[in-house]
Order: sequence, then C-alpha cells, then structure tokens
Amino acid sequence: MSRSPTRKRPCRVCKRWFIPHPRLKERQKTCGDQQCQREWHRRKCEQWNHNNADYFKDNYLDKKLEQTGTPRSRLKTGLPLSYVQQLIGTPEPAASATLPPSDSSASPGQWTIEWSTTRIGVFKR
Repeated sequence: MSRSPTRKRPCRVCKRWFIPHPRLKERQKTCGDQQCQREWHRRKCEQWNHNNADYFKDNYLDKKLEQTGTPRSRLKTGLPLSYVQQLIGTPEPAASATLPPSDSSASPGQWTIEWSTTRIGVFKR
C-alpha cells in the first residue's frame, strides 16, 4: 500500500487537475500549460511589487539625485541633504567644514556634527 509520491491537484490558474512532475513535487503550482505558467508568473510579480512598493522608489530617487548632481548625505539615511539640514537646524552653510578646537569644552567620546555646502559629517571624538 504505497502512496504515489505526488498526487493530483488543481492548477492554480485554470483549475484543471494535473499530476505534478516527480522532481518538482509540491513546488509545481500550475498544470504546465504555457499560458498558465505566464499567468502565475504575472500574479506572483504583481504580489511581490505590491509587498515591496518602496524598492523601486528608493532606486528611482537615487538615480534622480545622481542625475541632478545633488549631493547625498554621508549618513546613508536616504534623505536629501537640504532636508537633513532643515531637520537638525543648521545655520547658514559654511564654505567648508572645520574641526572644533582641541581645547573646546567637548570631551572625548562626544559626537560632533559638522556641515558644509556639500555634506554633513558625523564622527566620534
């Protein structure tokens, strides 16, 4: 009384019953007809795009910023520099970033934020 390794099942697209290929077993979802396979692929791509809607938005934003020459934040936040500067309340951008004097009140281990017209730098002293 041995069971067959793969049982008949309905195609997920056309609903016809089929016997899955012995090597594919539980992974085969369609009957093998070309139209059913294409429709199943289309559905799965649509589902993936719905679940990962931000994937292409991030890539699109990166490419747009590269084309315009707008500098990216070194913090890898994915946000434009002007928006980050607006959030942290930076004064008018300086011509270049400089380190605070070594005799300043900042003790070692504190975080220092510097800004310039092209980037924001965050580092640990």
